[in-house]
Amino acid sequence: MKNNTTYASKYLKLSSADYELQLKLAFEEDGYEQDVSTLSIFEQPARACAHIIARESGIIAGLPVVQAAFTFIDKQVQIEFLKQDGETCSSGDLILSARGDIRSLLRAERVALNFLGFLSGIATATRRVCDALQPMNIRPLDTRKTIPGLRRLSKYAVALGGGYNHRMSLADMGLIKDNHIAQAGSVTKAIKKFREKYPNMPLEVEVDTIEQLREALPLQPDMILLDNMNPGQLKECVNLIRDFNIKYGTNITSEASGGFRLDNLDMLTGTGVDYVSLGSLTSHVIPIDFSLEIQNKIHNS
Repeated sequence: MKNNTTYASKYLKLSSADYELQLKLAFEEDGYEQDVSTLSIFEQPARACAHIIARESGIIAGLPVVQAAFTFIDKQVQIEFLKQDGETCSSGDLILSARGDIRSLLRAERVALNFLGFLSGIATATRRVCDALQPMNIRPLDTRKTIPGLRRLSKYAVALGGGYNHRMSLADMGLIKDNHIAQAGSVTKAIKKFREKYPNMPLEVEVDTIEQLREALPLQPDMILLDNMNPGQLKECVNLIRDFNIKYGTNITSEASGGFRLDNLDMLTGTGVDYVSLGSLTSHVIPIDFSLEIQNKIHNS
């Protein structure tokens, strides 16, 4: 397995800039300042403790966002983490406790759980894919198929689940695809145009046929995307790439792409590809179920 950090990094550290705007929009959408249910029951401040509890097994992701959700509503809320991002949880596990005004805890509840469930769903799905690919020595890549505005959070969750992040944005690297090739006139022309404009930028090229691969290899792109190929075609292309690397001392890596999911990864067995990209990791998310429970004893402030 080649180690190519250009195409397989891990975005493992969130900054507040990754979620501040997203939280603001989520709370505005939720009408948090006019929580008529909570305001009708609790006219005065009342201190309480809330527990977030896992209702199913999974990989935890998004706790910094959860903490920020509570403090967005009320900076006096105190959080105690009992689990950390990247750890596993089982049904019934206590994830964190939050102490503060019950009105603040209830107003933050749904937004906090939405982010936690969504990101944990991505991390959990990624871990299952990693486990399936491990015997094949293939690394999973995410894609730009993300919910608008949630790309950095989504890629963070992929990394926590053990997957690898492909390009974060269009500016990170070149990826010449079929539409680029068609407009340029050929694989050769597309690569040469890119190299003339961005000589030092990493470049990946998508190929649909072995003929396109043979055309691309002499121009030495950094990575080849093998799109919508069957196992036999993938294996033949990977062998060509490996032979080229041995002959010319290059380090061109291979990526399989085209509708891969957890239930069809076995078709990659024996192909020898370095990476497989799965848009489903961040576009077809099944959230992990968490709940928030207020403890019985409430103290009036």
